Order: sequence, then structure tokens, then C-alpha cells
Amino acid sequence: MPELRLTLLVLGLIFLAGLAWWELRRPHQARGSTLPRPAPEPEWDSPPLDLPRMSARDPEPELPIVEVDRDEFAALEARAEASAPESDPPERAPTEGGVEGLLDELAAEQPPDPPISEFAESFAEEESVTVLPVAEAAPVPEVPAPQVIVDWPAPEVSKVLAVRLISGGERFSGRAVRMALASEGFSLGKFSIFHKPAVGGRALLSIASLTKPGTFDSNSIDMQRYSGLNLFTVLPGPLPGPQAVEELLVCAQVLAQRLHGTLLDERGEPLSPARTAAMRSAAAAASP
Repeated sequence: MPELRLTLLVLGLIFLAGLAWWELRRPHQARGSTLPRPAPEPEWDSPPLDLPRMSARDPEPELPIVEVDRDEFAALEARAEASAPESDPPERAPTEGGVEGLLDELAAEQPPDPPISEFAESFAEEESVTVLPVAEAAPVPEVPAPQVIVDWPAPEVSKVLAVRLISGGERFSGRAVRMALASEGFSLGKFSIFHKPAVGGRALLSIASLTKPGTFDSNSIDMQRYSGLNLFTVLPGPLPGPQAVEELLVCAQVLAQRLHGTLLDERGEPLSPARTAAMRSAAAAASP
């Protein structure tokens, strides 16, 4: 055992001496190496960066002063007033004289719509442009409609309850009016206005145009524009008064949604809840 320990100690010393000699010899080998050294990187003379100078904001140029000619301004103002839309129709007293009086008042309230050809001619005169002739539309094919019996009572004993449907902006298209009325069961009949029959075939509701003369032409209705419609029922009729006025109000609401219009009473005032209540009271009083 002592010999083994001595042998290991001697070997350890020899190993340490060899390791020390190896570490001392490595720098000499590195200095004597023949490997090429990497070339030094060239030094670039970078020019100095010229940053933009921040200067104060240039003053804004003064706006020119525009002088308005008073005469020219007055002419423009007069032209704007002339082209302004017409005001709402004036108020009028409740209809007297039965249905004939109602139709006469409607025909006298608003002028007739000019034909489309007149619009084209006036446009050609004002703008000095060439307008192609307006082709006449083909007449609407007649579809067999249920026969509506119109037997209104005499004006002395009848009472008319009416509601107006006016356009909010542009006038109603004739084709849109015809399709909306057909979807609600109306058909063109006596007096050249639309009627909706009750179960027995008698006219329950009727619709006339607010535009003079208040009638509709089946051959040209699709080419026309209407400022509004007048929905009315004549009492006594095929249904009791309260039921007839409810049918009138419901039909008016549906048509207003279809045509995007506004409902007014027969005097041109908004159809408020108070006004509908008054119509129901009048219908109840007119019932036999």
C-alpha cells in the first residue's frame, strides 16, 4: 500500500508538470503560426448628417375679402323664394254636402299635374338641350276586378269621415299607388276612383286623388305622380260606424307604410290620437 500511494503521487506530480509545460508553450506556438491574419477593416469617413432645421410655422396668408353685389344678392334671394316648395294646404272646414261636395272640394284644392311631355318641353326651353320625344307607355292591361256596389246615401243623411295621405318628399309614383291599393283590395270603379268592398260587395272605403280633378285614369296611372290620396268612408254604410272607421284607420296606416307617406286629418292637420278619438265618436253618433 505505501508503494502504491507513492507511485500515484509521483504520477500526479508528473501530470501537473506536463500540464504546466503545455500551457506555457501555447502562446509561443500562436506567435509563430503561419496562418494569414485577417485584413483590418477600412475606416470610412462618414459625412456629417444635416438634420432639417425646425423653424417657426409660416404665417397663413390672409383670406381675400369678397364683396357681394346687393342687387345680385337680392336677385338670388328672389329666385330661391320662387323655387321654394309650396306650404301645406290651408285648413278648411269639415266637408258639407256629402260625397259630391267632398270630391268637388278635392278637385278645387290642387291644380292638375302637367303631362310628362310638358315637363320635357319646358326643360328643353330652359336648358337649351335636345330632348328625345317621350314615348307613350302602353296602357295597363285590364284585370277583371270584383264588382263593387257604390250606393252611398243621400248627402242630406250621409256623413263622410276622411283621412289624407300625403307624400313626405317626392310625389307618389302612380305605379306604386296602383300596386299598394291593389294589395289592400281596392279596385278602380265608379266616379273613376278606387273602392274597397265589404263582404256583401258594397263599397266600404274609397280613395280619391288630392290632385285635381281627383280621379284616376287606368291607361295613364303608372305615368302620373300624385301629391297625396284622400281615404274616406261614407256613413251609414255596409258596416256599423265604429267598425267602418276602424277599417279606415287601419287601411290608412298600412298604405302610409307602403308608400312612406304622412297621415293627416281631413283639415290637413296631423292625425293625432285626439283626432282619431273624435272620428270614432262621430262614427258612433252616425250609426243608426
